Amino acid sequence: MRKTESGIHVDGYPTADRVVRMVGKQALKLAALRLHESDLKFCHDAMQQLGLIDKLLPTGANNKSDMNAHTLRTALWTSILVKYFSCFGSGKRSLRLNAEDVLKDEAPEALEIFQFFKDLRDKHIVHDVNNYNYSETGAVLEADGTLLDILSVTIRVVDGDDAYQNMFNLIEVTRTFVSAWSEKMLSDLFAELGEISPNEILIWDVMEYEKPQPADIAKARNRATRNCHKS
Repeated sequence: MRKTESGIHVDGYPTADRVVRMVGKQALKLAALRLHESDLKFCHDAMQQLGLIDKLLPTGANNKSDMNAHTLRTALWTSILVKYFSCFGSGKRSLRLNAEDVLKDEAPEALEIFQFFKDLRDKHIVHDVNNYNYSETGAVLEADGTLLDILSVTIRVVDGDDAYQNMFNLIEVTRTFVSAWSEKMLSDLFAELGEISPNEILIWDVMEYEKPQPADIAKARNRATRNCHKS
C-alpha cells in the first residue's frame, strides 16, 4: 500500500481504479477489529521472542549477560501486558473486547487468569501500587547500635514460565476470537455492498491518509463520518 496524489493505492489489484472510504457502523467495527488483530499479533510475536531470550543470552554466564536478559525480558513482558489489555480497556477505542465473550468457551479458571494479568498490568506494571515491587529504607547497625549505613532494599517479583504460558494461551484464544469476528464482519460487508449500485459507490470519497504531526499526539483518532450507508 502506498499514498498517491489521488489517494491510497493498494498493490495486488491490477484493474483497480481507486479505494473509497467505507464508514458505516459495520465498516468502522471491522477497522477497529483490524487494529486489535495488529496489537494481538505484536503480543504473539513478542511472547515468541520472550521465549528465546535465555537461548540468546544464557543466564549465569556472567553478570552483564544476566542484566541484559533481565532488561529485555522486562521490556517485552511490559509491552505485552500493556498492548494486550489495551484491547479491553476503557479508553476511547471505538470497539473494546469483552473478556466474558472472548473466554466464554474456555475453562472457568480462564477468567480468573485474565483478571490476574489485568491486575498485574494495572496495579504493578502501569501504576506500581502493590507489593510486587517492594522498597524500604533501613539503618544498618552494629550490635551496640552504632550506625554503619543507611540503605534501601528493593525487591521485585519476577514472573516465571507458568505465567508466560498462561499469558500466551490468553493471547491465542483472543486472536482466534477476533479473527473469527473479523471474518464474519467482512462477509457481512461484502453482502451489504452487493446491494448497493456501483454508481452510488463510485461517488464515495476516496480513501486518504495524512501523517499526524507532533501536535496531534494528544488528540483522539478521528472517526470518519461521511459516505454513511445503511450498515
